[in-house]
Amino acid sequence: MKTYELFTRYVIDTFLTHDKKDEFASLVIDEQFMESAANKIEVSRDSLVKNLCLELFIPCDNPIRDIDSIVAIVALQLYAASKCESDGEYSVNAYNPRLCEIINCDIGYLQSWYRDNQEKVWGKFYEWCADNGFIVRECQPRPYKNRFIQYPLELAKYLLNREDMKYITSVFNRYKLQPYENIFYSDFWNIINIRFDFRQLNNHIQKVFDSVFEDTENYDIVKSQVYNHFLVWGGEYIDTYELRIKKTKSKERFQIHLSDKNDIYRIDIRKEDRSKITNFQIDSTFYQELDKYYSYKRDGIIIFQKDSDGDLNYWDETRFIGDKNESGLAIVSNNFQRSKFYGATPVFYYRDIVIYEFKYNELTKEFYSSGEQIFEFIGGLRISRGIYLIGGEPILRVHKDCTYLMNGKTQSVVKGDYHLVLPEGEYSFKFPKSRELKITMQSPSNKSILWSEVFCKWEIKKKEKKWLPVENAEGIIGLNFEPYSKSNIQNSALKKWVKAVQNEKVDFGNNVSLKLLNNTNKYE
Repeated sequence: MKTYELFTRYVIDTFLTHDKKDEFASLVIDEQFMESAANKIEVSRDSLVKNLCLELFIPCDNPIRDIDSIVAIVALQLYAASKCESDGEYSVNAYNPRLCEIINCDIGYLQSWYRDNQEKVWGKFYEWCADNGFIVRECQPRPYKNRFIQYPLELAKYLLNREDMKYITSVFNRYKLQPYENIFYSDFWNIINIRFDFRQLNNHIQKVFDSVFEDTENYDIVKSQVYNHFLVWGGEYIDTYELRIKKTKSKERFQIHLSDKNDIYRIDIRKEDRSKITNFQIDSTFYQELDKYYSYKRDGIIIFQKDSDGDLNYWDETRFIGDKNESGLAIVSNNFQRSKFYGATPVFYYRDIVIYEFKYNELTKEFYSSGEQIFEFIGGLRISRGIYLIGGEPILRVHKDCTYLMNGKTQSVVKGDYHLVLPEGEYSFKFPKSRELKITMQSPSNKSILWSEVFCKWEIKKKEKKWLPVENAEGIIGLNFEPYSKSNIQNSALKKWVKAVQNEKVDFGNNVSLKLLNNTNKYE
């Protein structure tokens, strides 16, 4: 493959994947990106740029050979635009010298190349974006001022660069967002105010926001850029007061659960695989113990929703409760926050700590998701968080027509339920406007002796109250339970055995297995 083809694959894989359809095509091509692309292609940055220029800008009959050449040319022109940001203004005087420096040519040659190719390149790029579902602000051909450079500069003026994002992440920290936290797009923008939270961070951010709003009368173009950066945010941000980079103080990724047994409330701390680390009661040591594992998402409030595995006395910590028809629990340790639970039922008190059970209403709606979830997994034989047994795959429920990535491969689906059939292994799902979600399919591990032609009989051990597969010439084959049906539900084999265990008189008929099990149970 030619260099420009490898480069374009990297551009598309970074910025134009199918899970970003219906979003603004935000190609941030700067020094850092060019270094990353060079590393991916395994050449130096200088060699990468030189090869691209030789393949795309040297005199030839047709530099516009395919979509790979078009995307590569657009990316190089945006790279030149990124170098103009330090000038404070995009202009012909700033832009053309930068591009000439990159492609190693003079202004005269560049103008000639523009006349022959520029409008064709960008027209094809607009067409490709439209065909593939990406949004761009199209420039219309004009005969005079800025005729050729309007194309890269019009796209570049809507782009937030990497330095901008370092300032923007300070807003994530201010709202107590956690790196890699799973928050849907609509819920994210219910937390953050797009109109007021970003504009004063630096001059370039303000110019981008102003340009977007003046041209589109909304902030959708920058909202998608900010949210997509949140999805990959690792916790670093610029402290706007000290003007230095810091790392958000987030705890290791533990799961927090609340259990209620006999009116005693305890906190369980678990790893992501659901294995328990520790647990403690809500008492005088509560704050000290919790601080080791949990970073508050709201001042003085922790929200819980019903356990995803269906345990009625177990609750999972969450930022938002997914179903507005479900009740939630809130641990409230800030007296000023109690007004949000006016009318809710207090179920536990300890000094300044109150646990409320609450339902959706005008006061508590901030604790519920906006309901714009694109997909969810339903059911399945789950053995721990995100791990399912083979043959017990969950149902993928898609709430609207969309395109998503499964292990990096594009899948187009319509609204509905999909029964997954997956072999053993790990699978990633990336839907639009949501974080990548991974599940693992696992084979059951049988720790007992495997059934085989040798171990083909059952031996009943009354004293140990168990039965085992054994290597015998004679013995019991199988467990002859009667088949279940609605017609014999009152006389089912299992019901007969339960009655026998309760010392009721039961006729087992010819069911040898039940007779043996019953004798095992009664053995003294």
